[in-house]
Amino acid sequence: MTVICALHDTQTNQTVIGSNVGALSGATRIPHSTSTWIVRDTCALGLSGQHRQFEILRHRADDLLKGDASPFDLAQRIRALFHEFDIHGYSRGNDAQNLFGASMILARPDGVWDIDGTLAPCRIDNDVLWARGSGMHFALGAGFAASDRDAFQRVQIAVDAARNFDVDCPGDSFVTALQTARMREAA
Repeated sequence: MTVICALHDTQTNQTVIGSNVGALSGATRIPHSTSTWIVRDTCALGLSGQHRQFEILRHRADDLLKGDASPFDLAQRIRALFHEFDIHGYSRGNDAQNLFGASMILARPDGVWDIDGTLAPCRIDNDVLWARGSGMHFALGAGFAASDRDAFQRVQIAVDAARNFDVDCPGDSFVTALQTARMREAA
């Protein structure tokens, strides 16, 4: 798994994103230096979950993330893309919250949205750090404890807490600010 974090700061009018940069194969840490964020001109999409879903999203990112689609429309594009690659919603016992094997965060210069495993987008309040992945609870706790820091520091602290305390969040930290609608690939 991984940790992905985002925070839209109203004081500086920027959105800060972060994640660990690493991967696991079973319980083995493998050399991997790609961020779990896909960054394009108008938004960034972070993914926590199955690697196949991430590679599908990365492969089709230019079409998927083009334009100024609403978070709901983007979630519908992702659903259609997953179906195209034969990834259908499934439920294993009580795991009805992660039907597509992935949780995501959509970050734009104007805000942050959670996209859960059912592909339902939900706006996160401004100035609130949000996280997903196996390191989510470590990140949320650390981000809350660092609420007196600036947005970049809060996200950095949150990612570092997850990396240091969740064995499933290997690798280094990736943290960057999205200040304008024109962004470049971060990975």
